[in-house]
Amino acid sequence: MIEAIFALLGGAISGGATFLAIKNQIKVEQKRFDKQENLYKKERKVEILEKKRLSEAIIKTFLSEEIEDNISILKNTSRLNNFIHAPSYENARAQGIFTINLNTSFSYEEYKKASTLLLTTPTDDLVYVVHVYKTFKLISKKSSSKDFSEQEFIYIQNNIDTAEKLVSEAKKEYGTP
Repeated sequence: MIEAIFALLGGAISGGATFLAIKNQIKVEQKRFDKQENLYKKERKVEILEKKRLSEAIIKTFLSEEIEDNISILKNTSRLNNFIHAPSYENARAQGIFTINLNTSFSYEEYKKASTLLLTTPTDDLVYVVHVYKTFKLISKKSSSKDFSEQEFIYIQNNIDTAEKLVSEAKKEYGTP
């Protein structure tokens, strides 16, 4: 009988010790898992920040050059340039109706090349860039100054101003001529 009690007591102690060892091992494994998860999150965050920096660099270099070239096309079409930079829609309409004849078409090559990266890693400037390119497309689809509504006129004016600011900022930041 005493042997049974000692066996029972030994089993209880052994079971308790096993339980505590397993509980301790679970804590150790949980800490290791949490550490690995935190490391993964940090690495992922660094990766995302690096992609954002790359997106910003693309916008500030390649796209700003293409935007600047497209703005030059507008400036070389003096009647269209005067129309877009008129103080008001009424003033622009008062310049008379004219045919929009761009000597060369706007370029979208760099934008097309970069669009996938830009859309997967958005930056603050991305929304502006999308609107600027939409503006170029809107202008290129019109055949006459009378085709612009007042709303389109205001949209174009705002986005051409934005385009000029993007180009100016890129030149300041990257020192391009």
